Amino acid sequence: MPQAPRWPAVPRADGDLVWSAVSGGVAAGRAEVRRLGSGAYSRRKSRGPAAGVWGMGSTKASWHRPLAAALPSRLGLRQLLRDRAARGVMHRVMPVWCRAELDGAMTDAESPYYAAYEDRYRSVYAQGVEYWCAFPEELKELATDVRDLVAEAQLPPGAHVVEFGCGEGYVGELLAASGYRYTGLDVAASAVAKARRRLAPYGQLATVLVGDALDPHVLPGGAFDAAVDARCLHMLVVDADRQAYLRNAFRALKPGARMLLSLQLHRGHGPAFAVRSYEHWLKLAGEGYGRPERRVAWQDGRKVKVWVPSIAARGQSAREYAEELRAVGFAVLHWREAMGGACVSLLAAKPGPG
Repeated sequence: MPQAPRWPAVPRADGDLVWSAVSGGVAAGRAEVRRLGSGAYSRRKSRGPAAGVWGMGSTKASWHRPLAAALPSRLGLRQLLRDRAARGVMHRVMPVWCRAELDGAMTDAESPYYAAYEDRYRSVYAQGVEYWCAFPEELKELATDVRDLVAEAQLPPGAHVVEFGCGEGYVGELLAASGYRYTGLDVAASAVAKARRRLAPYGQLATVLVGDALDPHVLPGGAFDAAVDARCLHMLVVDADRQAYLRNAFRALKPGARMLLSLQLHRGHGPAFAVRSYEHWLKLAGEGYGRPERRVAWQDGRKVKVWVPSIAARGQSAREYAEELRAVGFAVLHWREAMGGACVSLLAAKPGPG
């Protein structure tokens, strides 16, 4: 059975930057970093129990080189380093020997929040799990949605289907095995590598790309006969990001093409609310993203427990999902609840000519 990650035993001292980064307490870490700019601190390379993450105590500085497996600390730093003032202070007080590492973390900090899903895939694979998305019940529901899409859209053999947030290529395998051309897109390179191996037997029928669905230039316009989104939209928590993505999806489709939103998180109750930025989301939902959490994966026909970094996700009601689709021009055809009401799937269409 996988063991819990051995995160460093760091005391929760007031202003402790290590704990702030590892736990995702970005606000506390940001305040401490600013205080460091005017203080005098000793500098040393620690080889103690906290080795493997960036760290600075509230009374002395102890910078630590990060381990590749210390995903939550990297995720916490990525959020912390969004603050340019904090980045400048950290660079000034850090010893020369590890500034290159910080520069790499700064580059990570410029990545969008949803790119953190790469950390989760890597964490799962490092614990010996072949596919993160492999639960039979979920795959059965997803296959049902894809069959409904094919039937509703009356897709002929050879029709070209794009999948946004393709993950490990399960939908691509369903479509390519049925003779459809498939293009998958995902921001997580580790998942794309899995999908490419999975789809290798289908040759030129299947293409999988590393790319950002919010980038309007990542795919050609009017090129696809249908689109699939299996749990991609709900990973975007900011209103503007969700709308930018859906506009790109609308643009990529041919007139009259169908778009499937499959197994999106379903928020059945509660008032609607706006999210202006990722920082606004953190204020609404808390700053705990990146902390290790216990989850269940499917491996060799059985459930296995794994530790993964927590990641932001935003569910909506079916009505709210429908409103988002209509806002960019889609017509919503129908929707259904799935997974005992925990998820919702919607089928929409881009209006045709005339």
